[in-house]
Amino acid sequence: MAKVKTYWDEIKDDEVNFYGGSMGWEVRLMWVDRYQWNSNKRVSIKKRRLELQWPWSWDQKLPKGEKAQTRKDVLLQKKVRKLLAQSSTNSSEYRDLNSRTYNMSHDDWDELFKLGLKGFDLRNYIQRTKLTDGEAHALFWRM
Repeated sequence: MAKVKTYWDEIKDDEVNFYGGSMGWEVRLMWVDRYQWNSNKRVSIKKRRLELQWPWSWDQKLPKGEKAQTRKDVLLQKKVRKLLAQSSTNSSEYRDLNSRTYNMSHDDWDELFKLGLKGFDLRNYIQRTKLTDGEAHALFWRM
């Protein structure tokens, strides 16, 4: 059985910016080179991977809970980006799903995660239950 190509296959290696916290911190997901010592071969091996780059230093003082709230927001955005991209086949489907779920809160996402839907089942569920702004406007302001 052949693997179905999703939009995630196209964007999984892209660098992205996420925003979170009450101050709107910008957190970058970018490629970082790490070196790891291989004692068997006695060489340093270069590994490259995507990592989140947090905008503060470890000793920087921020208002209570600001770092935790920013981490929570950014990790949810990262998870949602991957989930929606795996549920769509191209960028237009991804944008449609993103517009339908744009104003969802953390609690709404938790409810959706509890359903356990993934892939195209999740896409179909979101398309059936969530409205875009244009659909909501047409539904409620129809003359």
